[in-house]
Amino acid sequence: MLPLLLLETVQGHPMLVELKNRETYNGHLVNCDTLMNIHLREVICTSKDGDRFWRNPECYIRGNTIKYLTVPDEIEIDLTARQHRNSTLSPTEIVSESAILSPLESCSVTQFGIDKF
Repeated sequence: MLPLLLLETVQGHPMLVELKNRETYNGHLVNCDTLMNIHLREVICTSKDGDRFWRNPECYIRGNTIKYLTVPDEIEIDLTARQHRNSTLSPTEIVSESAILSPLESCSVTQFGIDKF
């Protein structure tokens, strides 16, 4: 599944964002653009050493500073993947439900990294 499609699904839900400098932000996703810039509300920021906390009504995180994102397990990832595949396939390509999802898309994904190797 594409990360941006996952982020569209998570809008309005809580998520954790860890930055490359090891600061973490917990909040509800408001919006995400194509560069993975993220707008969060009701945010709790934790310092990189984990001993200081800040509460902010909202924050904006630049996408190129993100190390990884964690989303709740209860998000309907499989349903979103099916809807995305159905919208990109022609009616003749949709043969059955098993043809819509690949084995990787049927797995539950809760965290994905942004770092380049």
